[in-house]
Amino acid sequence: MLSLGHIQITRPPRCLPIGSITKACLAAGATPIFAHHTVKHAGKKPGRNGALYQTYEPAELGDLAFAGFAEFAQQWLLIARREDYEPGTGLHRLWLTTGGSAGFNGCYALDVDEGVMQEDFSGKKWEVRVQTQAEAARSQVTAKLDAAARRELEDRQKVLNALTERGSQEGITINRPMPHVVLRRSAVERHLAALSNSGAVEICGEHKGGSKWRSSCWNQG
Repeated sequence: MLSLGHIQITRPPRCLPIGSITKACLAAGATPIFAHHTVKHAGKKPGRNGALYQTYEPAELGDLAFAGFAEFAQQWLLIARREDYEPGTGLHRLWLTTGGSAGFNGCYALDVDEGVMQEDFSGKKWEVRVQTQAEAARSQVTAKLDAAARRELEDRQKVLNALTERGSQEGITINRPMPHVVLRRSAVERHLAALSNSGAVEICGEHKGGSKWRSSCWNQG
């Protein structure tokens, strides 16, 4: 659908006299702005099984639906999602691709928070955060590293808690199940080494070729 003031045109672009419409607007001193949509498979690529999967990449002119629009556009603002919208959050993570025939261009990551309407009709807002594509990539990497670091600390604390709960002055080996700890042996050994370096746990003996560990709090009692 194409909106021209209060007039709405629903014919497909290949049947529209886009050039004539533009000339009429320019002659009247107005800049025509066409609000268009992309094809259904925009931002999708075929997988090994032939099914399409979402890539969440920035939109391109070639993603515009129907023939002629990409070739006709002299300036453009293309919007695509960086990730699926989660209903009830009011948060939209988008790509905004800008460009023009004069040679200018850019790609930006937009975080649009429109809030969530409450029962008393409050809660709506409009907050926009803008980053360049490079800044967004760095932020994503930092977020992943922060999340990984948090998981590492949480798992380490679980190992310490397990030793404190089940340990005794005689200690326990890592061959025994630890409550609330579902980790590979190599991960448990890594956490035990870090906890030992910090003085939180200690080796208190050997059992069937393996070290027996206990929380250092048993030495403080």
